[in-house]
Amino acid sequence: RPDAAFVDVQVLPGDAVLSARLAGQQAPGDTLRTRNAAQGVLFRYWVPSTGGFDLELELTASGSPTVRVGEHTYAVPASVTQGLPARPEDSMPVPFGEGLDEGTRVTRTLRLDGSAAEAPPGPTP
Repeated sequence: RPDAAFVDVQVLPGDAVLSARLAGQQAPGDTLRTRNAAQGVLFRYWVPSTGGFDLELELTASGSPTVRVGEHTYAVPASVTQGLPARPEDSMPVPFGEGLDEGTRVTRTLRLDGSAAEAPPGPTP
């Protein structure tokens, strides 16, 4: 979406990823290692191009990871806020975790396997 603040791509399990290239930037395998491979590898792309981006993953031969793609925007759709009282002028949302306040997060989870490389490309995050 053109108003996406960032896109997260999390690959589980992390030990399945040998190397990655995100939007033309190579991430060597040694930078992808985590102390706990079960938590996976997380890529966060801030202010992604409105035209989309490419993520290339080199996986182990036995790797069939689950990939979770999430997109965050700093807006809440009017259909969600319709009928709610307006925030008082002397207050503001409280940020959490990474300094994010209110917004919308859309997430999709999919499983990669050997046939995924031959599948036609899907929608661009």
